[in-house]
Amino acid sequence: MSDEFTIGVVGGMGAYASHRFYGMLIDAFPADVEQDAPRIVIDNRCSIPPRRQGLIDDASRYRIVAALTESVSFLLETGASCVVVCCNAAHSYLDEVLELIPDAKPFIVDIIEELADQLSRNNVNGVFVLASEASSMSKIHAKALEMRGIDVTYPNGEEQKRIDALIYGVKRGVVPSHARHALDEIVASSPAAYSDVVAGCTELPIIYDRQPTLRYRIWDPLVAAIEAIRKRKVAGSGM
Repeated sequence: MSDEFTIGVVGGMGAYASHRFYGMLIDAFPADVEQDAPRIVIDNRCSIPPRRQGLIDDASRYRIVAALTESVSFLLETGASCVVVCCNAAHSYLDEVLELIPDAKPFIVDIIEELADQLSRNNVNGVFVLASEASSMSKIHAKALEMRGIDVTYPNGEEQKRIDALIYGVKRGVVPSHARHALDEIVASSPAAYSDVVAGCTELPIIYDRQPTLRYRIWDPLVAAIEAIRKRKVAGSGM
């Protein structure tokens, strides 16, 4: 393996979210000369089946796990020092992937676990999670956050449909002018009235990037992941 620090990204879920994350990585590692920037390898694998489908259909689950396993293995073969799966819902399958390739575990930057650690460090006691239906069904965020004593609330069924419609619009490159307002309404409807909101789908921060809000704090798992990558780069622990 090369000594060059290399960031591997399992992308394509969706492509615009992966494009955003690429820009975040470039901004996170500024360099006086381009040769000093880290190498970034993205497997923009848009063919991975919908993550929700894998929760209700064994054949789809098998295809998702197989595709993620192949993508992670490919990135490690290219010399990745660490690997980020750029999709919240895909982390529902991560344990199965690592059962197939256990040697990959030290290289994985788990964006859900990193988010949970970040929230804990900042003494956040409770959050409202905006996520895709797949992530809400699997409770992938709740499992990690509740282990750290953080209360988690999800939208109801009708609100979830509105969120999914916005997510699939972003996947097509469409961010309606009302998108942030719609999310504000959903957050305001939560009986828990948390001031901390997890953008638990990689498409949702794209909306907040274009239409910022001051009504609540947004926590982005990919921001937490970048903090973890910085630490790995400094410590060399991912090499």
